[in-house]
Amino acid sequence: MALLSFALWAVLHYGYAKRLARLAQSIQEWDTGNLNTDSMPSGGDEVGRLAEDFTAMAARLRTHEVEQLRLEREVLNISESERQRIGHDLHDSLGQRLTAASMTANAMLEAVKAEAPGLAAHGELVTQQLREAIAEARSLSHGLAPVTMEAEGLMSALEEMAASVSRSGRVRCVLDCPQPVRVGSVETGIHLFRIAQEAVNNALKHASASEIRIGLEQQGRDLVLEVEDDGSGMDETTPHEGLGLRVMRYRARLIGGSLDIGASPAGGTRVSCRVSSPFPS
Repeated sequence: MALLSFALWAVLHYGYAKRLARLAQSIQEWDTGNLNTDSMPSGGDEVGRLAEDFTAMAARLRTHEVEQLRLEREVLNISESERQRIGHDLHDSLGQRLTAASMTANAMLEAVKAEAPGLAAHGELVTQQLREAIAEARSLSHGLAPVTMEAEGLMSALEEMAASVSRSGRVRCVLDCPQPVRVGSVETGIHLFRIAQEAVNNALKHASASEIRIGLEQQGRDLVLEVEDDGSGMDETTPHEGLGLRVMRYRARLIGGSLDIGASPAGGTRVSCRVSSPFPS
């Protein structure tokens, strides 16, 4: 009888322990984002009820996460729409007014040169300042509304950003885009541009680089954006990422992409974002 009781205890204990191990494994998989409810132990005992409660909790958390992501995306899209509106207003309203004022100033300068040559230097200064104001307004409008509705808007915006950085004279910035890249979603294009913009700004501020490369390439069904520099590299002693890096990761997450930050073959830092984005039809 004692032997039979021990055998029965061993069978029950082994089965209970095995089901607990399955539950623990399922919890670990959920922690990595791979919850499979089919592998959860069932039954009317404590293990089964615990598995049922955990599954219900995981479903609630997943629903909350999806809703939070939707709200965050909506807030970011509203912010981006406002930036685009201001950018368009700068270009269409202020830009046109400054252009008209510049044309008027040029006409007045010609008259001043003929009738009051002594004031010509002041007139030339005014026209020069107006030209600089027009260029600054254009630069601001492009920065606020960089990506157009066209499928190749991202490629054009990155090309303009590289040219603008190079014109500043601080570093050489190039766009490496072997083949034309078309993006089917304006939202994806805007987030990728903002990621590139933040990465380039970080390189300008912190890397002491002499060259920055912006890479854009379609790899199968994936769109790959890279920004790398030949600067001093990342500070390994920094314990936490700054706000800019966190925002880049957040933008990548919003468009279903992944962001990797590491060492560049050129000796500096490379930021790489990969997102599923097939060629639009």
